[in-house]
Amino acid sequence: MRILRLVCPALGAWLFIGCTGRPADPQNQGANLIAEITTLGGTVRFANGDPGKPVVSVNLSDTKVRDAQLANLKEFRQLERLSLAFTGITDAGLANVEGMDKLERLVLALTRVSDKGLLHLRGCSRLRHLDLNFTEVGDSGLATVSSLASLRALLLDNTKVTDGGLVQLRTLSKLECLTLSETNITDTGIAHLSSGFALFEG
Repeated sequence: MRILRLVCPALGAWLFIGCTGRPADPQNQGANLIAEITTLGGTVRFANGDPGKPVVSVNLSDTKVRDAQLANLKEFRQLERLSLAFTGITDAGLANVEGMDKLERLVLALTRVSDKGLLHLRGCSRLRHLDLNFTEVGDSGLATVSSLASLRALLLDNTKVTDGGLVQLRTLSKLECLTLSETNITDTGIAHLSSGFALFEG
């Protein structure tokens, strides 16, 4: 696997579902949604491990969750981590992530997400880790990713990105880890980044 570590010289899984028409009870952090997640085989975590505090992590990886079931995702206003890997989620489902400004880690590996879906991430200003391995994401999707200024890790293995799209990532001054295994990226594309970052390959 080709793994690149990029260090700027200037600088030293989970969610849920909506099935009820009633507002979530703020005292139990959406108990109905949590029950749905559990039924699907997913898990949730609370801040400081305290069930009386907000849900901060939802993991629905490798479950049968579908786009329509994510309608009430925003009930978890403090959500920091969300994993939808190995699911049938598409761009339509990702629309429920839009405006999640506390989100720091998002795992979409092996989903049906494409460039269009990434447009919904533009308001995720705190996103630090984005896993897009084995998705339909290509160069136009990187244009959106380039606006995620807090990003430190970006996983793009087995995607449709090319040298031409990679140059857009030069704006990500905090990026430290970039993976590009099984893509069409060449040394020419890597050069687009190496001129703006100290680069380590291993």
